[in-house]
Amino acid sequence: MKSLLLVFLFAPGLIACEAMLKVGGDLEWPPYAYIQHMEVQGEDVQLARTVFDKANYCLTFIDMPSVDRGIEELHEGDLDVLMAASFNEARGKKAWFSSPYRQETVILFSHTQSQITGKTIQDLFQRGASFAVNSGSFAGDAFGILQREYAQQIIYLSSTAQRLLMLNSARIDFVVEDQFAGLHIAKENQLLNIKATEHIVYQDPIHFMLSRKRFDQQRVSQINRIIEALQ
Repeated sequence: MKSLLLVFLFAPGLIACEAMLKVGGDLEWPPYAYIQHMEVQGEDVQLARTVFDKANYCLTFIDMPSVDRGIEELHEGDLDVLMAASFNEARGKKAWFSSPYRQETVILFSHTQSQITGKTIQDLFQRGASFAVNSGSFAGDAFGILQREYAQQIIYLSSTAQRLLMLNSARIDFVVEDQFAGLHIAKENQLLNIKATEHIVYQDPIHFMLSRKRFDQQRVSQINRIIEALQ
């Protein structure tokens, strides 16, 4: 299980910041968020810096052990922002959602020597395939139905690297993962037995989740205008 890691990052003009926001996410998830040379970096991190600096906030980044933990801390007011969130109705009841800031494509990764094939993801489940999935992640309504129907064939792990390591050693048949993160982490760790398949699990816009205890609708609208102006 991932440990909880607190990393402080102060935006330019710290004295002028209206408030310090606690921003949660998976900080072991390149290219979107990662720690290098004792600094939080990545595409989502850089966008968060830009957006919230323009809204006159400074940021503290917190590595969350799971998506579920991040959503609960956001709902309780212990976290102000959660990065890289896809929308569903249950999440929408717990927090505001910003305007989308990128598009996500989640696919299946398989072992290069895998003999399990199928035209659909359900075919793969019916052939007895095992899947590794991020704990608490939302991969669309269609995959959610399969998760419930074939629950015994799914392993939940919060670490992307750990899921891919299992796949690389053929201890699991498929990994459900963001297309670019999976390719990046496999290459970075020289996991040569992994390949991307043509099975698309889910495609959806990605948002910041914003705590209702920190932000009112006026502030959410301001943040949305900033995001939309950057696109």
